[in-house]
Amino acid sequence: FALSSVFAIGYNTPDSLVYLMPLLPLAALWLADGLQPLADFLSRRLAPRAEWGMLLLPLFLLVSNWGTLTLHHDTAAVAWMRGVLAQAPPDAVLLVEQDKQTFALWYGQAAYHLRPDVTVLNRALALAQPSYRASLGLDASAWETWLAGRPQCHIVGEGVLCP
Repeated sequence: FALSSVFAIGYNTPDSLVYLMPLLPLAALWLADGLQPLADFLSRRLAPRAEWGMLLLPLFLLVSNWGTLTLHHDTAAVAWMRGVLAQAPPDAVLLVEQDKQTFALWYGQAAYHLRPDVTVLNRALALAQPSYRASLGLDASAWETWLAGRPQCHIVGEGVLCP
């Protein structure tokens, strides 16, 4: 548990906490064992309603942290995606470097049906995944031919840079 936790925390990427998922059942058992004295106290105080007393802590945490739990007002990624797709010239190839850019632009095309003429090309993904290249109709030998004649644009901060 300790080694996996140190690795997940030390890995220091936004998704590194995923490595802690297999450890959650063990952590839940430890937490339950540690909270047993509280459960015993509440069962003595609230004898017939002890199970309701144990719901107070999670309910309190949910209510007090609701503002950080809900992200439905956070539209920064959607605004960025709409701005980038609006700036792209017709039939452009958007060369992206980051996964968050790739997925935001794919989401804009798939969910919002924006700019089907634009191709989002994550170079690292294209080099590493043959299935991704195949979905674009692209093989390694035809890379330059496939790009020829299409505007190739790079994502720069909040906009698009096309030479």
